[in-house]
Amino acid sequence: MVPRDKDKWDAALREECWRNSVEKSRQAFAKLEANPSTGFYLLCLAEVDAISSFNAPDCFNSRVAFVAELRRLIAAPTTPSRPIPNLQAYKDSQKWFLQHEIEQCEAEA
Repeated sequence: MVPRDKDKWDAALREECWRNSVEKSRQAFAKLEANPSTGFYLLCLAEVDAISSFNAPDCFNSRVAFVAELRRLIAAPTTPSRPIPNLQAYKDSQKWFLQHEIEQCEAEA
């Protein structure tokens, strides 16, 4: 574990970045809704659903809490908010996205 004074975690900045990514993801996803059978569509939907369900403000208080929430979502994937052709592909896409976020977060430590 990184000592607190060396940890570059900024809770307010992380939450702001997360909220901005939610908005950008929703805007990008809206453009893809016309073609729901692509793998990219599933990845975007899985990402939007994951970030939309990630709404507990205390999750941003520390890197440990943030990563724990990401891991919780991996263990309990969201239900697709739209009809999809392949549930397993959706879950795999969401898991990939969340693992990528964890890796990014840990690399910043």
